[in-house]
Amino acid sequence: MNFFELHNKPESLAGHEELLNNATFIWTEVADMDNADYDEYFADTSVLEQYEHVLAKDPYYAYMYAHYVLDDRFPEGEDAIATSDQYSFMYANEVLFKRFKKGEKAILNSHYVDGYKARMRQYGDEL
Repeated sequence: MNFFELHNKPESLAGHEELLNNATFIWTEVADMDNADYDEYFADTSVLEQYEHVLAKDPYYAYMYAHYVLDDRFPEGEDAIATSDQYSFMYANEVLFKRFKKGEKAILNSHYVDGYKARMRQYGDEL
């Protein structure tokens, strides 16, 4: 629950600005994505558009936003995604369906390397 919604002047509350720059807070409280009705596949994600810059800084939330909300590339989040072997692999495999060159350094130095190479061969995109 977003407790700031219950206050008539939430910007005056201590910590308000910091929370609005926290990807976890944006995803779970402001957009309430963890409680979204999966049957409707995230019916209203418009609130996230104004916080893309916050989600773009976190590998997990940048990947989640690309995969589950945009269902497409999220260029603003790719630098953050590239810092994570796991989310780089998942981004390439589940969003791009091709190589994710920015994230290959992380992937190729991880246990995802064989799966990544195999999946890229399936996509016709050899390393």
